[in-house]
Amino acid sequence: PTVLTLDNAAQLGVAKPNAQQIGRPYYGASNKIDPNFTNIQQVQSSASSTYHGIQFTLQKRFAKGLSMRANYTFSKAIDDASDFTQGQQPSNPFNARAERSLSYEHQQQRFTLVGVWELPYRAEKGKGAFARTVLGDWVLSTSLLGRSGAPQNVLIGSDSNGDGNSTDRPFNGTYELGRNTYMGPDFFSVDARLAKRVRIGERITIQIMGEAFNLQNRVNYSSVN
Repeated sequence: PTVLTLDNAAQLGVAKPNAQQIGRPYYGASNKIDPNFTNIQQVQSSASSTYHGIQFTLQKRFAKGLSMRANYTFSKAIDDASDFTQGQQPSNPFNARAERSLSYEHQQQRFTLVGVWELPYRAEKGKGAFARTVLGDWVLSTSLLGRSGAPQNVLIGSDSNGDGNSTDRPFNGTYELGRNTYMGPDFFSVDARLAKRVRIGERITIQIMGEAFNLQNRVNYSSVN
C-alpha cells in the first residue's frame, strides 16, 4: 500500500485529507491491484494465540446443610485475531502479525464464589405447626463474580485508510495506536436466591422462590463507546 501524504492525496482520490489520514497506508480504489473489485474477504486459519494462567480452587462439599466453591484465576491471553469481524479488520491486511496484543478474551483476574446453605430449622413433626410452616425448609444460595476489565479497541469511527471498514484506530504521525490498548472497566456482581419447600400432604411439595440480581446495585459496563 501507498502511504498517503499531502503531495499524493489527490492522486489517490482524497481531495481533503484529514490529520488521521496523513502518514497512514492507504487502500482506496485508486490504490487497489484491480479497481474493478471492491473489498475481497479472505478467511483463513492463520491466527495465533497464547494463554498462560494459574488457578486456585477452594471447595467445601455438602455437609451439615452447607456447600461452597470458590475459584480464582490469574492469567494472560495474547492473540492477533480474537475480535476480527467483517466490519473490524487488521489495519494492514498484509501484516496481521502486527495486530498481536492482548486478546479480546483476556481477563487478568477473575474470582467466583457460589454457595448453598440449608437453614438449620427443618419442618419436622413434633414442632409447632406455625414454626414448621414459617421457619422450616428454607434454602439460601448465592453467586458472586468479580473480574478485571477486558481490553477494548479505541476507534476513530471512520474509514481513514480507504479499506472499506470504518473501524480504524487513531493515528499519530507515523504510529497507529495498538490493538486492544485500552483496558475497559471491571465487573462485580452478587446474586442471591431464597427458596422454601412447602409440603402439602404426603405426596405434594411446592417451592416458593425469590431471586435478586446485582444485589449491590452496581453499574457494570460491558463495553466502551
